[in-house]
Amino acid sequence: MFSCRWWLEVYASTWRSTTSRGILERVKRYNSSGTSIGPKRNSPKPTQRTNRKALPLDSDWKGKVIAGGAKLADGGVPTETLSVHFYGTSSSGYSTKRWFTSIGLKLCFHNTPSYLLLFDAGEGTCRRLFDCGTAPCNIDYIFITHMHPDHILGLPSLVISAAERKKPLHIYGPEGIRFYLRSSLVSSRVRVPVPIHTHELVIPEQQQSRRNAHFRHHLPPYRTEVEDSDIYPDENGVYRVVDTKGFTLTASRLVHPVPCFGYVFEESSKRHFSEEKFQELGVPRGSVRKRLASGHSVTLSDNRVVTPDQVVSGIRPGRKVSIAVDTSDASSLASLAQQSSLLIHDATNLEECVEESIQSGHSTAKMAGVFARQVNAEFLALTHISPRIWSSEAEQQMIREAIAGFGKRGRCIIAEDLCRIDLEEREMMGNNVVDTHKMSTESL
Repeated sequence: MFSCRWWLEVYASTWRSTTSRGILERVKRYNSSGTSIGPKRNSPKPTQRTNRKALPLDSDWKGKVIAGGAKLADGGVPTETLSVHFYGTSSSGYSTKRWFTSIGLKLCFHNTPSYLLLFDAGEGTCRRLFDCGTAPCNIDYIFITHMHPDHILGLPSLVISAAERKKPLHIYGPEGIRFYLRSSLVSSRVRVPVPIHTHELVIPEQQQSRRNAHFRHHLPPYRTEVEDSDIYPDENGVYRVVDTKGFTLTASRLVHPVPCFGYVFEESSKRHFSEEKFQELGVPRGSVRKRLASGHSVTLSDNRVVTPDQVVSGIRPGRKVSIAVDTSDASSLASLAQQSSLLIHDATNLEECVEESIQSGHSTAKMAGVFARQVNAEFLALTHISPRIWSSEAEQQMIREAIAGFGKRGRCIIAEDLCRIDLEEREMMGNNVVDTHKMSTESL
């Protein structure tokens, strides 16, 4: 009995020693090579780890739609471009091909600051941004349409991931967005050094609900949060959200079970100056022309006064993008969305589910097409697609229904995750030229 016990102890000791050495050897191989633990023989080569800071502004996308022909050169971004990026296009449920709603709008101009605007931040938005080669710290503005989970659950992780941002981050949304974000950051005890400016779009008859007032009283601001002034509508129900160099952004309420807003982005018009007129009037190059370009009159050396209108050859109207997701009636947005270069509209279901869609506060593809015709949009992108629309046959039926309401073939698509739409600049307008708002869209 003694010899048997001794033999078992020796065997167990030897097994532990051998196993420990084997594990340590494999762990050393893992740490030195960066590959997974496995046999030393035929082990794979070390994999290169991605540096998030080194991510390019744009990487190879799953696909892109050229609306207006703003081509990309060598996979990069044109000198002046306005592009819309779909990070998530699903409705309230995941599917194998669609994630929760999130839309990016990217402006890259050579003579004005570049901007990245994000509309909604459903769960997984941060991951989708990295999949597309965009770092969250590059986001300048975040606009939330409403407080349903499929549009806001990704917001806290997005703000945390933007900690490397140097400039303040501005977040806009309905009442409650400030305290949702505040409670998420405070309760998780994370450190976000970037200043966070929160703005709430207030509905006068519903402002300071009992729940919102309770949060305001008991939950102090986050350490880097800047509680900016709230935004109220004007007499026409229009919210003047952002007015900065290069673009303006307005909002209006949409019909939905909870307070919901549609947003309209409008690029500033651009003056184009004539070199012939510069030379004809004797305007020298340099600071004098720059002052004229900034909209100021100048006095030349011979005391002649030259105004900007004297050297302008034409005006290029700015592009317009209207976003109306999660709504059964976007008519309140119609006046703002007129002549949209691109309309992004809720198209949750097919027309056979129209009653169900309206009751839940959503639209069908045909309803989206009808609204696109009402605002005379040039291009329509359907989003917020139900997981039930998964087959190619169902998608083709959705396109047919949208065209039936819209009336423009080749100008309507169903947005897919990781899809991008590039918008060409509008045609020049002279003194007697009508803005035709022409877009040489490729066949889609």
